[in-house]
Amino acid sequence: MKTACAILLIVAATFASPAMARNERAHSRSTLTLTGQGKIEVKPDFARVAVSVSTKAKTLADAAKQHQDAASRARSLLQGLQNDGVSIERADFTLAQDRPPVIAPGAVKAPVAPPRFTARTAFLLKIKPVNELDSALSELAGSGLLRVGSVTFSVDHPSAAMNQARRAAMIDARRQADVYADAGEFRLVGIKRVSSGQVFSIQGQADLPMRARFAPASVQIVPPAMLTFSSAVTVVWRIAAALRR
Repeated sequence: MKTACAILLIVAATFASPAMARNERAHSRSTLTLTGQGKIEVKPDFARVAVSVSTKAKTLADAAKQHQDAASRARSLLQGLQNDGVSIERADFTLAQDRPPVIAPGAVKAPVAPPRFTARTAFLLKIKPVNELDSALSELAGSGLLRVGSVTFSVDHPSAAMNQARRAAMIDARRQADVYADAGEFRLVGIKRVSSGQVFSIQGQADLPMRARFAPASVQIVPPAMLTFSSAVTVVWRIAAALRR
């Protein structure tokens, strides 16, 4: 009798196993897709400031020649601000003919003016720490030589901040998945696919008031308290029916 029961159990298992396997495979084809969001805030480490010096002349040669002195004085000024945390990251020189003024339709055409040429050197400065920014900008704006443009803020190790944002996005996606699995009474079998999460860094930017770009006035820029790095990642989970207890 025991032998007969054992045989029946083996036969039942033989027929049940393929059915259970098919059922498990069917469940494994079910998926759950979620998008996780991550955000990290980091204090700014330094500021980047765009400044430029330009020279105009009637000929290309005169513009280039006269600009040499202006560019040399500008570089000396910037190098003299090293104690204020100012360093030159890049310097770009351009020499081109000025574009003629745009004439509105129907306007009376003025006599054609002789062409003029502009030589320009643009500097990208790094100012660190950011609490030196105000004094450095005041020196630059008050020099009467350099035109100060945009001011942006950044961190020394942006890749580390981006990775933290990615990690936070993945943790958020997993947290959401656990909530859905618990509420829907299914289980997470494994990850089928992870989309490459995009990371966005919101670098604080400040525009210098026009009156302060040349005027010898005290310039005050308030750095942002924190810079934000955001990431989004899409995760596809394989899901299956919850195991019976």
